[in-house]
Amino acid sequence: MLLAEQAKVVTLSLRDTADKEVCKFSIQGKEGFNQYRWNLVVSKEQSDLPYFVHYEKFLKAGNYILKMNTNETELQRPFVVTNNQR
Repeated sequence: MLLAEQAKVVTLSLRDTADKEVCKFSIQGKEGFNQYRWNLVVSKEQSDLPYFVHYEKFLKAGNYILKMNTNETELQRPFVVTNNQR
């Protein structure tokens, strides 16, 4: 979540512990309060194969860094994704 003073493009880059980019999103930020909701999908695949059910690949459990970048600012925040199996 970010309070922006003016509209601008914001790039969100997700990196693993080896600083390898896992996925990247660009969104159009608006003046004021902004938020981006993400369902942890890192890629989508298309297939004409019958019974193909793995259309979406989700982020695996692990440690990551989320970087938010505009032309003037870069912010980053570490976070952990856990496997919540019972």
